[in-house]
Amino acid sequence: MDINQANIDNLTRLWKKYGVQIIDKNTQLIKNTSWPYRCWFDLPASGQNYLQLKHLDTTAIVPMWSEPENADIEEKENSNLSSQLFLTKQSSLEVELVKKGQCLFSQTAMYLAILPAVLFTIKDKIKLRKGFTVKLVTKTQELMAWVDIASKAFGYVIDQSVIESLMNDSEIRLLLAYDNDEAIATALMYKTGSIIGVHQVGVKPDVQGKGFSRLLMSELIVNCAEWQGTHVVLQASDAGKPLYDKLGFQAQFLINNYQRV
Repeated sequence: MDINQANIDNLTRLWKKYGVQIIDKNTQLIKNTSWPYRCWFDLPASGQNYLQLKHLDTTAIVPMWSEPENADIEEKENSNLSSQLFLTKQSSLEVELVKKGQCLFSQTAMYLAILPAVLFTIKDKIKLRKGFTVKLVTKTQELMAWVDIASKAFGYVIDQSVIESLMNDSEIRLLLAYDNDEAIATALMYKTGSIIGVHQVGVKPDVQGKGFSRLLMSELIVNCAEWQGTHVVLQASDAGKPLYDKLGFQAQFLINNYQRV
């Protein structure tokens, strides 16, 4: 399996679960109907030319990833390239977005193979913090707490109805982390085959910087293994990447998020 494509597929399939509409069938342009306001093309970067700029909504966030080098999971893990960021040419559409838009933020696509040695180390470290637990969201009150914490952690309003629609989805797990029974952090896990994407990992602002992000990610990796996942994928912010580096995640490629002006 191509681990680069697996990361993108997990991300875009999750966006579709949030609720979408097809803007243009010919160019496979898809847009979220509400939060998270993504607008993207379901076709390779090589087919995204600057003429498609006219289809882009000026209010939408347009993620662009270069067409990454194919990377078979086993081949990539056994090579010296596994710790390097794959750099490829921009599509003509992204070149035009650079000229006629603004890059709001960038992310690094990353992955981690769930190996016995990784799990052994992580499980040992989890025991260091008593009172920290991670639980599945199953009730409305828990859902409201999840949305409130995630919204504050990321600094934008998350549509509760969108998240609520995922509660009974067998491919998704909404999780709340607790410190001595106080809800303090959120996460969303999405399973596509043996690949599990970790999304919306957020910690309440008033308890950030106390090591809860690392504890939560450690628990999530263990949960992914218990859910029969073989690899974890995510898209790291600049602020979050150092943590993922320390946990053993490997960088893949960049995702630049633009807004047309």
